[in-house]
Amino acid sequence: MSDFEDSDDSRTLSPREALEYDLQTQISGVHSAGSFATSAAIDTFVNPGISVDSIGIIRLPLSEQDAHAIVQVSRKAPFGKGSETLVDESVRDTWEIGSDKLQFLNPQWQDCLNEIVKRAATELGVVNAATSVRAELYKMLLYEKWCSFKPHKDTEKVPGMFGTLVICLPSEHIGGAVSLQHGENSCQFDMSKNSSFGASYAAWYTDVTHEVQTVIKGHRWVLTYHLITQSKHLNPSASIQDSRLKEFTQILGRWISLSDKPSYLIFPLDHQYTNRDLKLSHLKGDDYYRALHVSQGCEKSGFYPLLANVTMNFQDPNNEENECHDEEDSDSAASHIKRELSLSKIVDTAGFDLLVYERMIISEHDLLRPIHYRHRDPDVQCGGNYLGNSYAGIEQFFNDSVLIMVRRFDVRQFLLGRNSSHKTRYRLLKNLQTNIQNKVDVKTLVDVHFWIYVDILIKDYSNLKQQDLFLGPAAVAAAFVKDRSRFSRIVEKTAQSFHKSYYSALGELVNLQELDINEDDLILSLTKNGTLHQTHENLYSFYKGFHQGNSDRLDQIRIKYLQRWLSHLAYGCLSKSKQVYAEDAYSLVRIILEREEDPFSQLVLYQGVRIFFQRFKNHAVLTNALIVELLLQPQRESQSGVYIKSLLKLSIDAAISNFDLLQYALYVKTRDSTAFKDAVRDTYGESIERQDRPTGPIKAFFELANAQEQGTPRLLQVIQKQISSFTIEQISSPSLELLKTFLPVLLEDLLLLLDCSSVEVQKCAQSLVIFYITSIVGYEPRKPTDWARPGEIKISGPRFCACDDCLKMRTFLKDSELQRHVIRSEISSHLRWAFHFFDYFDVEEVDGRPIAVTKTLLRWEKDHKTWETRSAEVLERLRGLPQEELKRCLGHQYDEIMSFSLFKAGADAPKDTNQKRRCEEVESTESEKRQREG
Repeated sequence: MSDFEDSDDSRTLSPREALEYDLQTQISGVHSAGSFATSAAIDTFVNPGISVDSIGIIRLPLSEQDAHAIVQVSRKAPFGKGSETLVDESVRDTWEIGSDKLQFLNPQWQDCLNEIVKRAATELGVVNAATSVRAELYKMLLYEKWCSFKPHKDTEKVPGMFGTLVICLPSEHIGGAVSLQHGENSCQFDMSKNSSFGASYAAWYTDVTHEVQTVIKGHRWVLTYHLITQSKHLNPSASIQDSRLKEFTQILGRWISLSDKPSYLIFPLDHQYTNRDLKLSHLKGDDYYRALHVSQGCEKSGFYPLLANVTMNFQDPNNEENECHDEEDSDSAASHIKRELSLSKIVDTAGFDLLVYERMIISEHDLLRPIHYRHRDPDVQCGGNYLGNSYAGIEQFFNDSVLIMVRRFDVRQFLLGRNSSHKTRYRLLKNLQTNIQNKVDVKTLVDVHFWIYVDILIKDYSNLKQQDLFLGPAAVAAAFVKDRSRFSRIVEKTAQSFHKSYYSALGELVNLQELDINEDDLILSLTKNGTLHQTHENLYSFYKGFHQGNSDRLDQIRIKYLQRWLSHLAYGCLSKSKQVYAEDAYSLVRIILEREEDPFSQLVLYQGVRIFFQRFKNHAVLTNALIVELLLQPQRESQSGVYIKSLLKLSIDAAISNFDLLQYALYVKTRDSTAFKDAVRDTYGESIERQDRPTGPIKAFFELANAQEQGTPRLLQVIQKQISSFTIEQISSPSLELLKTFLPVLLEDLLLLLDCSSVEVQKCAQSLVIFYITSIVGYEPRKPTDWARPGEIKISGPRFCACDDCLKMRTFLKDSELQRHVIRSEISSHLRWAFHFFDYFDVEEVDGRPIAVTKTLLRWEKDHKTWETRSAEVLERLRGLPQEELKRCLGHQYDEIMSFSLFKAGADAPKDTNQKRRCEEVESTESEKRQREG
């Protein structure tokens, strides 16, 4: 924090400290002609002719009779506390009547009021007070004897409100003085002196703390008004058009030449401002003149002036005095008090929002002068309640407003931070674009817009996917400012595709019939990825963005043109795609359904879908996913339904020939996943219903196959052939877990749906059951018949070297007859450490030193227990199947399979060599997995 008032003059300031001192001195030296509060008697006061509903005209000066009448139709005045409005006479004790119940019958009153407003605003230092400020009646208040209002601040109740005007009407009273405090300054206005027959006014800014002292005698009778600025762009004041500006730009020039130059510096303002009123034209008194001075200097020197609201958060988890201390009170400040300063709102001088985070942490060292918190009540306080013998932890928040100076080349980093995401950058660009569209003077915003684009283009990315994510916002920015060359460079640098949200943004901006960017570049950006599902998602997002951005000015000609243009691109992708993915199946169906309102485009695209399918019909990844998508479509009576049925008829033969258990099961699971459903809902606004069974529409598939000539036998033969050729090495662990769930349900569907007396059904069912058992369980582990244990040390354990100790240990482990090995006392240290990995051995120790190792059956016992557990689980699933149908399919092997006698140790080897191989693979795989434990 730069506070040089108490610095030691004998110390030589560093160049940066000197810069901060000169900036603080220069800006602080700019003043308005006004004050934070003002008051005076009204010499030209005229009787307003006040009329109150239910009473009539009130005579001046106020009589006891009229005062009593006012009380009868008034209500107790409330006060604001945070977001609440309360009535508490210990805080505020006064009567009020709303403006809707008041009338002013004297036509000369408005002219009198205008003069009062002009005079008060001028004395407050408001620029162009005669034309830029108006007063809006709020309430009429009546303070009786012993009434008062405790210290408080006025809230900005209407847009543009910056102050309060109080007109004290003729009513004799004593007391009721207004005491005001702003920062280190205070004053008091006693308007009771000429209250018998005269009137007076007082005015102050909304963030000034003020208090109405107790009325000792009589009635304090006032009208309260909101002071509201009507100007959006205030004219510069002549008081700062002088040599100060030249001096200020020279100081900024020194900033640029510093070796340790700061990216930004912050000057605290005198007044607080709401987020709504944080703009140059709404600043008060000195704040306005200082901000205008800084803005003019920054414009000439390559800096950006910004305004912001800051919040200081004090946290005292062990509060002893129900108070958080400012660091200025060094004797009482405790080291355990945490303090954090953050920006909660950042705008340009016109008030346009630039903050892309909820808040931005800043350092107090970047303040040109300190913000004082002593002798201030917090704006918000949490905790601090008394708990009997101590206070609870306390948290206090103090709100202030500041002026920020940022170097031109650092503005993007200041607003975004060092590691911002592509979404954060787009959010800032979107804010800038919205502001540019609504603003006449856009130089600063366009400049910031450009530098963010440059930052994205020159950034080094860890991979091409990350690069494309960041290039999306840059593409939207280039299209927004209608820069063809920028947009072309971005598309050229793009590896595959932007995020879909940026295609939606492009759809909002681009008018195809009056393109401001090159059409070929736009087409390339949409189709460069080359895959069907990604291109379709891009095209749909573009179309959705067009509708969102042009909902108030859509015409059928533009819609038709856009639809035909997008259909042309979709057809091109269908006819030219060189790769196929499971996700393409969903896109094929969507392409048909989306064009229902344009029969010609729908027909053309249906032909494109057929071309795409014919090219990839032998790819199992497509045929398995597509049959799932088509069978899950609801019945439609429209032309879309006709096309779906036609595509289903076209694809059934390929789906049977290329049926793949793993591909089919994986797509059903993927389609039923939350991620897939969320992606579909986010992109297309469509909800996908959850499937009841992990086999998806398998029943409908078999029914459809049954309608084909030899369809069901062919499908069963494909399944049986695939099952017979499977090896454990071919199936990954996730796929094996998937089959654990999928196969029992598939078996149940087949047993209930098909004729179990059919030879094809029986063979297929037998293959499925045996594959299910052998792939999940395998053979029962054989009990060792000798003491050779070379593979029972954890694989992550020791690697024996060529030393004598290791050689003896290797020999011992391989020896089929030797069970116990005695270890010499001077054993090498690395082998002594290795015994931590002998989990399946009995290691004897004396005083923590291994003296002997004995081989055991622990490894076999563990493996056998695992086999028994898995056998029980699989057997339970098999017993849950329809048993009569299962018996018919398994025939004489039913008892052997269900008792697992075929798979127990000592059983005859299976006649099916594939079955035997799978059992051995399961045993080998499980053995390797157990070695990796630990």
